[in-house]
Order: sequence, then structure tokens, then C-alpha cells
Amino acid sequence: MATLMLLAALIGLGAPKTLRYSHVVGAVTRYSVTEDSSSTQQAGTSPAVTVSTQASRMTLERRALSTSAKSSTLEETVVEGTRESKGQGGPVTSVIQPVTRVMTLTHTGKVLKLERKAPPGIAAGGRQFLDNLSFELPAAPVEPGAAWTLSSQCVGLDDKLMLVKYTSKYLANTKVGGLACAKINVKFSAPIVAKPKTGPAVKGTVSGEFTYFFSPAKGMDVSTAGSVALEINSEATVNGKQVPLKTVQTTKVVQTLKQ
Repeated sequence: MATLMLLAALIGLGAPKTLRYSHVVGAVTRYSVTEDSSSTQQAGTSPAVTVSTQASRMTLERRALSTSAKSSTLEETVVEGTRESKGQGGPVTSVIQPVTRVMTLTHTGKVLKLERKAPPGIAAGGRQFLDNLSFELPAAPVEPGAAWTLSSQCVGLDDKLMLVKYTSKYLANTKVGGLACAKINVKFSAPIVAKPKTGPAVKGTVSGEFTYFFSPAKGMDVSTAGSVALEINSEATVNGKQVPLKTVQTTKVVQTLKQ
């Protein structure tokens, strides 16, 4: 019996894992990030038309500022990156500004606080849509096949807080870049009802799916890939008549640890 228990411990057979993010103050990690988005509009029964696209390529640097038993504070800065936008005016290429996001999050990954700062002469910007959206690791030890459903409070289109429900599933144990990882899939969706200061209320949905590879040994995500779709339903005037107008913005993201 003792020999069997030892073998099970060595190869991890049937052993649930406690998954937690961990940080070392001053430690720096870098990620390669790509973001590709497109916006389409469909008026009435007419075919949907692509009105704009955007492709971003950047390197994201993450540094741990402080850590405690309950949370850590990190800063994320785009250290290099470009963005190509295409619309009615043709393609435009720009440099992504080095704005820093300062985040405090729990060791399960829940964002508690987020703010932006920028060098002199560059606007840091205020709160943005889906700021604070986070997908937590489970509180209890888990193994492949486990699933958990939680909710995340984040910023809505009207700068008010909204609740997003998500379900995570631990798909498998695998390796990425030589690191043992937990492969986790997340799906989320939420209705949107935004009330601007002027004009009618905006209604729609936001949904998405991500798959990420979490390294228990490193206490960090090694790779993440997924997409977010924002659908807004309103009205437009076509040939003097009011018709339904559906606007869909889809963003695909891939983030990979640079080792």
C-alpha cells in the first residue's frame, strides 16, 4: 500500500490540484499579444457589412509590485506595439502608447482594483468597457473534468458596473513550452442595457470564450487564446424608414509567455 501511495504521489494519479496565482516582488514577465477585431453592421434584412478592422501586435511587460497572503498588486505596460486600423478612410498605422495598468488581484485571479497611468504628455484614459472582468481559479482543489460557475463585476458600456456570469472547465493536464499546465476553458455571456445621458437605451449582449494554460509550478498563465463578441441592437433610417440595426464587434486575442 505504501508503495502504491508513493507512486501515485510521484506521477500525480487522481490527485486534485490547488490552483493559485503567485508572484515574486520585482519579478518581470513578458507576453507576446495579438488582438484582431472587426466591426460589422446589418440594417434590416440587408447583408452584414464590415465597417472597420483593427490589428494590434504588442509586447506586454508585467511586474509584481507587492504581494500579501490575500492579494498581489501588479503593473502591466505595453513596452512596444503597433496598431493598424482600416475604415472608410483607408489603413492607418499607429504606435500603441505605453499606458500602464495597475491591478490588485486575489491569488485566485479576481481583480479587486484597476487603474491606469501614463508618462507625461500621454493620456492614461479612464475606465473602459469590461475593465475588471476576471475569471477566477476554483477555491477548492480540482482535477480534469471539474467545472465551476462564478460571476465577475466589471465596467459596462455606460461606465456603470455590470455582472458577467461565466463557467470554467478544467479540460486536461498538458505541457506548453516544456511547462506542465492545466488546460482551462471559460465561456461567458451577459445582457447589456446601457442608458446614455442622451438618446435611447442601448441593448445587446456580450459573450466570449477563452482557453488558457495555467502553470501550477509558476503560478501564472503561460498561454491564452479566445474571442469576445459585443452585439448592439438599435435602429437606423433607411430610405425614410426605421429598420433594425445590428452592430457586432468581434475581438480575437492571443497572449503567449515569452520565455
